[in-house]
Amino acid sequence: MTSLACELHCLLNKKERFTFPFDKFKLPKNGIYIIFEKGESFGKMDRIVRIGTHTGENQLRSRLMQHFVKENKNRSIFRKNIGRCFLNIENQDYLDSWELDITSKEGREDKLKRIDLEFEKTLEKRISQYIQTNLSFCVFEVNTKEERLFWESKITSTLSNAAKFGEIKPSENWLGNHSTKDKIRESAPSRAQRVAQKGDVFFQTVRPYQKNNYLFDLNEDNYVFSTGYAQLRPKVDSAFFLLDYKKKVL
Repeated sequence: MTSLACELHCLLNKKERFTFPFDKFKLPKNGIYIIFEKGESFGKMDRIVRIGTHTGENQLRSRLMQHFVKENKNRSIFRKNIGRCFLNIENQDYLDSWELDITSKEGREDKLKRIDLEFEKTLEKRISQYIQTNLSFCVFEVNTKEERLFWESKITSTLSNAAKFGEIKPSENWLGNHSTKDKIRESAPSRAQRVAQKGDVFFQTVRPYQKNNYLFDLNEDNYVFSTGYAQLRPKVDSAFFLLDYKKKVL
């Protein structure tokens, strides 16, 4: 009997593959992207190393450009994670500074004192070279935010469970083995790692101004959410909790 992880890899390995440089206008405006990496395999197929999507409308192309082209780790957790790996191998002293995000004005002046802009510029170029040389991706169109989050979670859950039980394994030379994040070293694809339970409330912590918060109201136990969300498990009614928050911020 073929596992779901195997069926997913078979299906997604057959889709049209994009490598850098790619024509972004050949991509749908909304959807989910699946990233593969040279040297990483699942049986005789390429192993999926990341699954991602976007919350804003018509932002799939922009999201992929943030990963592949735009040299700003504060706009791409994927780029930040690759930088963490490089720094963990070679320059651990700068890891704390690499975590600083100067996108927000709050505390920017103090953070800038701890950041070596020239060093980060060089590191960003190295990250770009690594991504553009070693990664490829496929996409499939999903038009609504709810469906995108649903399918990102379902696919990630399936592959994460397969990794947990040893069906999916990274190679010895995989860059992710040097990550400072346990979840990445354990080879679960994507950054979706938070197991959801009915009644959980998820608050967006990456670009929170978008206010893409979510009440998980399904009787399912095999959904996971991105670590870009804070997961809350209220003892009071969750719907009331989320509604009360919205009233305070509006």
